[in-house]
Amino acid sequence: MRKRGIRGHPMISYRFKSLLFSAAAFVFLFAVPFRVFAVTDDAADEAAGVSGLSEQSELPDETPQEPGDDVSFMAEEELPAEDTPEAEIDFLNERFTGLSQGEYSVTANGVVYAVFADVSGETGIDQNWFAKTVFIVKNGDGAVTSDSAAQSLAVPARPAAVYVTGSDIAPGTPQSGSLFGVTAAMEYRPERGSVWFDGPVSGSSVSGLVSGVYLVRVKATESSFAGFTGEAVIATGPAAFLSGKTVRFTGSNPVSWEIDMPYIDFWRLMSGGLPLVEGRDYSAAAGSTVIALSGGYLSGLQNGTYTLRAEWQDGSGAVIYCEPVLVIARSGSSSGAAQTDSVVDSSDAPYTGDDSDILFWLPVLFVCAAAVIFFPSYAARLARRGGN
Repeated sequence: MRKRGIRGHPMISYRFKSLLFSAAAFVFLFAVPFRVFAVTDDAADEAAGVSGLSEQSELPDETPQEPGDDVSFMAEEELPAEDTPEAEIDFLNERFTGLSQGEYSVTANGVVYAVFADVSGETGIDQNWFAKTVFIVKNGDGAVTSDSAAQSLAVPARPAAVYVTGSDIAPGTPQSGSLFGVTAAMEYRPERGSVWFDGPVSGSSVSGLVSGVYLVRVKATESSFAGFTGEAVIATGPAAFLSGKTVRFTGSNPVSWEIDMPYIDFWRLMSGGLPLVEGRDYSAAAGSTVIALSGGYLSGLQNGTYTLRAEWQDGSGAVIYCEPVLVIARSGSSSGAAQTDSVVDSSDAPYTGDDSDILFWLPVLFVCAAAVIFFPSYAARLARRGGN
């Protein structure tokens, strides 16, 4: 019987082949990538070297320039800067003072404004600068001087508007109007006037005024600006109604009044001290003045009585008024609010008799789905085994 050598032994042959396969796999998995990475790194280094040389070749020449090489550049660098501004605020006249005559750049909230200080060293304060910190720069002329450093200056806000009330004037007493709520810290003027009058030294009212619109604000002081303006109305009236003063609205009928006043002087219609919007809440037309409330405005009112106020202002500034009365009396409803589609929440949903928790059925659903997916495949495998 012939003996088999080591090569012929089946176990040794199998292990030998496995060892060769493992060695080849090691070389393929580690040696080849290492070489690839090494080549890649070398290429990157080479590229970086070339790039570095390129960047270095593009560096500007830092050789000192000889005097006279660039006269314009040297001259601009040597221009003296304008003095830094030292502006102050004149609160009474709303101006910057303490400047030298010339052009300035004022930056407020990122916006640059070009201004000019007059011979007295003053310039007005723009309305956009209130309640902001501004930066003021004196512009150089570019030939003798360059721009100055910026002065930072905080501009305070105006005081809030004040609102006072006015009394109505009875016919035949033209100068019997009053403003209430005006103090010594305030000032007032007719809307069509230009002169402001100081508030009372004591008390909080001003009397002896004619009909018209008056503007009221907090007075300026040495350390604060004048405030925003509020308004008050002293009206004469009432104007006569050509139709009924009181109109009853039952849900579908139009609501309008005709008043014996020229339409050209009509000013506004108010409710609860606030003006209504013409064209949305109401319309006004000639003949004399016809005021009609819109359906949209009426739909937002609940049942009840409302006193409106219509006002006219003639060429002299005098205000004439009347007070239409609206009665909302819809049958079968206490509210005039527009009806909207109802929304059913969970508490209003109909009862179906199913009190079970849906979370209990989720695992059952998943098991059924898995059976539907995997059972055909399992059945096919069983069939193949049976065939074998």
